[in-house]
Amino acid sequence: MENFDLVYVVDDDPLYIFSMKKVLGLTDFCQESKFFKNGLEALDDLIPRLTQNGQLPDVIFLDISMPLMNGWQFLDALKDYPVHHNMKIFIVSSSIDPYDTGKSASYDIVTDYIYKPITIEKMKELKVKLLS
Repeated sequence: MENFDLVYVVDDDPLYIFSMKKVLGLTDFCQESKFFKNGLEALDDLIPRLTQNGQLPDVIFLDISMPLMNGWQFLDALKDYPVHHNMKIFIVSSSIDPYDTGKSASYDIVTDYIYKPITIEKMKELKVKLLS
């Protein structure tokens, strides 16, 4: 596998979304990417995939602060569903608050915490790490 099949980006910041589209494309990170403005939109897409054996994202980049459903609420809701896929979930935030980094570590389904912005260099390093 040279790249991932499907990646979700869950964030309400249009500038971040714009930059992630560029970074994902320039690093050939994935075949397909889906973008959601909040956790609720992402869950609405993900839950049918989980319950009906659909294609699941290989990687989810999840912001913490969003309207309607924030990142923590998304993770809490996801706990109710068996995830039998090797999905990697990364909290991506500009927050350097130790509470947030500590809380992210309390979720078994969270792979790591990444500080914004995600640069081309960071994405290339992450891709190599995940695919090796």
